[in-house]
This record gives sequence, C-alpha cells and structure tokens, in this order.
Amino acid sequence: MIAIIRLRGCIGVNRRIAFALDLLRLKRVNHCVIIKESKELSGTLKRIRDYTTFGEVSDDVLKKMVEKRGRKVGGNRLDSKDVTKMMKLLGDNKKLVEANFKPVFRLKPPTKGMKSKKKHFPQGDLGDRGKSINDLLERMI
Repeated sequence: MIAIIRLRGCIGVNRRIAFALDLLRLKRVNHCVIIKESKELSGTLKRIRDYTTFGEVSDDVLKKMVEKRGRKVGGNRLDSKDVTKMMKLLGDNKKLVEANFKPVFRLKPPTKGMKSKKKHFPQGDLGDRGKSINDLLERMI
C-alpha cells in the first residue's frame, strides 16, 4: 500500500495536476490517501510529485492511523469493529465509500516541522520517500 500526503496548497497549480489531485481526493493540505500499488498509479505519482509526498506504509503505522484518524461518513470516530473492517477495505476507495467510511485521513502538521516544501526528499519533503514515509506519518498522526 502507498500513502500519499498533500503538502502544498492549490494556488497556481496547473489544471492537469489539480485534476489528478482531485481524482485522488487530495483537496487540502495534510490530507492523506491510502492506495494499492499499480502501473497506472506511477504516472499519476510522477505528475503530482511536486505537491505531495508518498511511500510504502507499514501495517503498524496504518493501524495507528486508522484507529486515531479514521472516520465514518457522518464524521463519527470508529469502534474496534469498524477499525478491523476498515483495515480490510483499505486500498479500494469505492468499497470504503460503500461501507460508509471516509477514504481521506485528515492529519495534523508534523511535530518538529518539515524541512522544505519546495525541495524533494531527502533535502526537502516532496516526492518519493519510500519506507521513510512511516516516520512522517507517525509525526502527523
């Protein structure tokens, strides 16, 4: 599974990039989406890499994020039953929406701040992080 986090705002964004971000449901800064890896996704990630950061998320961090930041459609928090149900459905946004879960996680800004929202990883925070996305997610949960 890949976690994609939007880090930059929408002012002055190319319309093709804005369309790709809307398709992924990344409409605001610090919103996160979990998606399964696929060939089709690689082109989209290449297009949005100047506005987002992404990488492979571990199961431990994913469970923490679902428990703390997972929500139902009405805005309600999840029960222990709902957490296990959402964990099974993650990666397929259509099934999440059909089961009345929100596919977007609203995260806090990271503790200890960010390096730079204008440079790519490892000098800054944008682009592909690989496994180190887990450190950023832990700080944002």
